[in-house]
Amino acid sequence: MPDPSVLDGHSERVFDEGQPTIYETEASNGRWYRSHLMPLERDAEGIVQTAMLIASDITESRRDEVDRQRLEADLARRVGELNVLAGGIAHDFNNVLQGILGSAELAIRLLPEGHELRTHLEDIRTDARHAGDLTHQLLAYSGRGQVCIEPLDLEELLTSMWRLVRANVSRRAKLTLALEGGLAVVEGDATQLRQVVMNLATNASEALGGGEGAIAISTGRISLAEAQTQAVWPLLEPHSEHYLQLEVRDEGSGMDESVRRRVFDPFFSTKSRAGRGLGLAAVHGIVRAHRGALAISSTPGAGTTIRVFLPESSERSPTSEEVRALGPAPRRHTGRILVVEDEARPRRVAQLALESAGYEVL
Repeated sequence: MPDPSVLDGHSERVFDEGQPTIYETEASNGRWYRSHLMPLERDAEGIVQTAMLIASDITESRRDEVDRQRLEADLARRVGELNVLAGGIAHDFNNVLQGILGSAELAIRLLPEGHELRTHLEDIRTDARHAGDLTHQLLAYSGRGQVCIEPLDLEELLTSMWRLVRANVSRRAKLTLALEGGLAVVEGDATQLRQVVMNLATNASEALGGGEGAIAISTGRISLAEAQTQAVWPLLEPHSEHYLQLEVRDEGSGMDESVRRRVFDPFFSTKSRAGRGLGLAAVHGIVRAHRGALAISSTPGAGTTIRVFLPESSERSPTSEEVRALGPAPRRHTGRILVVEDEARPRRVAQLALESAGYEVL
């Protein structure tokens, strides 16, 4: 060893405390060694008299670890660049869609019922809304979607949207909901978490391939340690000692390991031309933005289970009485509104829409 004094502290631990020790050092030949120094013989009073030192050459494994860390850093950088690209494109595209959708909406209002142009304008409006849904998923994946963070009762959210979930899965699927009950709240955006539920339920329904099968949605509470053990990606910055779990389990076709590793990648789909590969990617982005994690288990022919872990909050959600007390103020179609928007088209649409509602617009 270039510096033999490195051994001193470890020797003291073995001879004075009688405890084994492990350490790594770089030798003068440029190679790395992992050394195990352990007590070997003791005298009648239990004091260590001799020790054994076993040194193993770990140079190659250290190089492999350095290469792995370099690859992970490069992957993280590339994913970050993709997030910026996806978010930027979606944001700009969304501005264009606002102009198209707003203009179509205003034109429809000006035309009488039965006018031959209304059908074409309504088709434009419908297509623009579908395109808007795609941009929202891209924004969610990139973590740049608009959010309104508030204390949310996850089980109440599931109950309130259950009819919508039922309407969007296959009629041949046996859909069940099992709520743990009495769970704490999470801090999140209700619209985005609804999107998570819908995307997972729709994905489970498509996994059934139009056939019969069960889709089970359930809630629960797990510890931080359990979440860290099960998560696909580690919780690098845990925000709670406990996490709420949303589980969606299906009896569909399942997937092999090669598909499972890529299932949350953007634009990856197993549905050929029918899939855009944004549904689960958006789920990943939303959960990541909510400081949560995901877990997935699947076996070909035996279905798939996806779990969402969201940090438990110490806040509480408002009661229904409080919500009614804080209900919206009466809408008044008078007053002056300042519109601030750097894009001319959506600014013009906002102005026209507000003016048609009776406001004075600056």
